[in-house]
Amino acid sequence: MQMTVAMLVGLLVGGAVFFATRRHPTAAAYTALTLGVLGSALFITTINGWFLPDLGRFGMIGIGLLSGIATTLAVGCLVRGERKPINWVALAFAAPPVLFLIVFGIAELLGPSH
Repeated sequence: MQMTVAMLVGLLVGGAVFFATRRHPTAAAYTALTLGVLGSALFITTINGWFLPDLGRFGMIGIGLLSGIATTLAVGCLVRGERKPINWVALAFAAPPVLFLIVFGIAELLGPSH
């Protein structure tokens, strides 16, 4: 659940970063790509169990923040009309952890109690 809350905070921070970089669309695209790759790499290694004991809670919060910021930047660039390939690649790297966290959060709220 902390990961999902971190992702929501990341989406809000990503909106602020998007408005701060609205005059520099290339910087927003490369920032989204970098953060998306980092978030997805952490997410994949955590799911596979490679870093799970060492990563801990702060790593999970980092995955949510990085992926949330990257997804907001990538979607913002695409909505703004910048349909460059780098924006699509950034969205492809950033979206899977965010989609997983959204489904995970809904299942946590609506699922059976433990």
